[in-house]
Amino acid sequence: MESENPVEAISSACGISMPQVEEGIQALGKILIKASQDLDIVAIPAFGRFVTEKHDETVVVDHASGKRLLLPPEVVLKFVAGVTLRKHLQK
Repeated sequence: MESENPVEAISSACGISMPQVEEGIQALGKILIKASQDLDIVAIPAFGRFVTEKHDETVVVDHASGKRLLLPPEVVLKFVAGVTLRKHLQK
């Protein structure tokens, strides 16, 4: 899949129209956003899972000015590839 649009590739591989593929991708994005807000995991069998990690607020020191800064907490969404996907990519 060199320089091919992923939406076009999914559309042609699955026999689905491009607007339907775009709608599905947008729906997946909404699911991931909702799950990350709730600190949940989204698992897709044979593909992998999206894991949400929350990092607490931290205090850092700006070395240039010497001031202490409070960084707010953050939520990070990470992808962990499933065994089937990893085996397929190793081929």
